[in-house]
Amino acid sequence: MDLILEFSKSFGPIILAVVAAYLAYRHNKLSRELSNDNLQKQLFTEFNARYDKLNDIIQFVLDFSEEDVVKFLESKNDESFGDYKKSFINFKINDYFNLCAEEYYWYSKKRIDDRIWNSWKKGMDDIYNKSEIIRKQWQEEIKNDGWKSFYLDKPTSLFN
Repeated sequence: MDLILEFSKSFGPIILAVVAAYLAYRHNKLSRELSNDNLQKQLFTEFNARYDKLNDIIQFVLDFSEEDVVKFLESKNDESFGDYKKSFINFKINDYFNLCAEEYYWYSKKRIDDRIWNSWKKGMDDIYNKSEIIRKQWQEEIKNDGWKSFYLDKPTSLFN
């Protein structure tokens, strides 16, 4: 009995310290995971809501006929496409680029799960590949280091 008492006096505080450290580590890890999940949910909800607001105009551009695309790309201050309509579409496409860049930024900071990012990335690439207007506007945006304003590591980080 004296041996057990002596052992608990000598090693009891060490064992308690190890158990306390382990419990603190587990609590801290769980708190970080919950915090990260909450942030990821907030980002997911916000980005999807913003995409929903842009979806109609993006779909409108994707539905352009070849003739519409030519008219749109060639129109300069004439009435063939409408200066206001063209400016509005360009503005909304730029909003879409900003949204994509923000999603990429948070993904690169490990705040967006790989599965979510891969789904978003596939959708982004599909839209990019389906629209000559979007591709041309993106090329204009990233010219002369313009890609840096989208938080990118290199000009090709966002699409394909």
